[in-house]
Amino acid sequence: MGRRLPVRVLAARLAEGLAGAVVVASVLAWFASVWYRHRFGDTGFDSILFTLLFDVEGAEAGQFRSFLLEALLPGAVAVLALAALLEPRWRARVDLVARRSGRRVRLWPLPAPVAAAACLAVAAACLAGASANTGFRKWLSARTEKTALYAERYVDPKGVAVAFPEKKRNLVCIYVESAETTFFSRAQGGALPVCAVPELYRLAADNVNFSHDGGVGGWPRTTGTSWTVGAMIALTMGIPFEVPVEGNAYGKHAAFLPGAWALGDVLHAAGYRQALIVGSDAAFGGRDKLYGQHGTDEILDVSTAPRDGVVPEGYHKWWGFEDAVLFEYAKLELARLAADGRPFALTLLTVDTHATGGFVCDRCRNDFARKYENVFACTSRQVAAFVDWLRTQPYWNDTTVLVCGDHLGHDHRYFRDALAGFRYDRRVYNCFLNAVPPAPPERTKNRVFSPMDLYPTVLAAMGCTIPGERLGLGTNLFSGEPTLAEELGTDGLNAEIAKRSDEYLFKLVLGR
Repeated sequence: MGRRLPVRVLAARLAEGLAGAVVVASVLAWFASVWYRHRFGDTGFDSILFTLLFDVEGAEAGQFRSFLLEALLPGAVAVLALAALLEPRWRARVDLVARRSGRRVRLWPLPAPVAAAACLAVAAACLAGASANTGFRKWLSARTEKTALYAERYVDPKGVAVAFPEKKRNLVCIYVESAETTFFSRAQGGALPVCAVPELYRLAADNVNFSHDGGVGGWPRTTGTSWTVGAMIALTMGIPFEVPVEGNAYGKHAAFLPGAWALGDVLHAAGYRQALIVGSDAAFGGRDKLYGQHGTDEILDVSTAPRDGVVPEGYHKWWGFEDAVLFEYAKLELARLAADGRPFALTLLTVDTHATGGFVCDRCRNDFARKYENVFACTSRQVAAFVDWLRTQPYWNDTTVLVCGDHLGHDHRYFRDALAGFRYDRRVYNCFLNAVPPAPPERTKNRVFSPMDLYPTVLAAMGCTIPGERLGLGTNLFSGEPTLAEELGTDGLNAEIAKRSDEYLFKLVLGR
């Protein structure tokens, strides 16, 4: 039998192992945070937490390759270098010779107390840097406070008797990935010398656009809505997405916000046939549960496209299939929905303009110096062509269309370069076509609003009457009633959203 080590030695080795694990984790966290910040910019720690807690199967492969090459690999090299320098059993005994009084001076290995202090210093510095890069400290500080926002201002849509017109209107929602006003020309209120998305600009200028100023504008970044799933929740439920760390309720098999009453629930109760089409894996981020558990009948994605003959088996581009395929798929689905005889609602989520850099498809041109602008220009043409096709359909006059971005773009490097030396207030794009209510400038322009306001606004655009003009935390923008952002200010609303809410957790997340 081997000789047992003294308890003191075992404890020392355990402490050493734990310290080493902390150092490794902190170094890797710092490299990961630098990669995330440089690639996606400041998206808020809530979006990072969502990514860490949710199933990310189905993400575009380039995201993983970039993380491995630009974060994990250099982080691993740094860890090995630290181990060689500081860990007694790993480092080589390197003699540095200094000619001082003719003597050789051995600087390595470091004495154990010095090595331990160096490890702690490295870990502390890395964790502080990672916290700054991700906004963790700001997020954690907000989570120590409670908000009364939901207790005092949340209007449960389930208790609101939304009245539909006698002839119910169809709905088509086109969520354009990362679409924002930055891509307009400066003369149009954008940030570029020449507009990269003239078709999107004309759609908004010629129809109903809710704007922060007197031109074509949109809404600013809103806490809890700065990534796709968070934005979809805001747009369809009138609430932000608060990731509950007090026992994650969003597991693979959990109900998705069972206490919320979404746009899809309202339409389902009114007899609508509904479908969602995404050009990726609908399970990514829980989108299949978000829509499938809230009234949507069909969810179409990369797995259903071969079955429906849209693409051949094994077809895969970018996140799944490109927007050109998405719009063709939508035409087929709309034919099926229209033939059903019931009012219908179709939601599309484009993907070609996803960060970073976007996807250059066969239809893209090279009109601009930057790749991302060429991709957006192509998406703009395709959205407009799809809307033109909709205009030719027999159900057009009975269909309300929403075209909007989901959130501000995450391609940090592009926006850093494109906006260099130019101060610009970025806003998310929106446009309503065939909206029923009148839209005078005093209700559409110079507004302060958030994506949560689009939930009741979409229903109003379909001709619905909403008692009280509020659903969730959103306000019907056609009504002229002040939004929460107008009452509290955007910063004030964001500050309240960032705080902890028992009402949100127990009522909306847990459905109690």
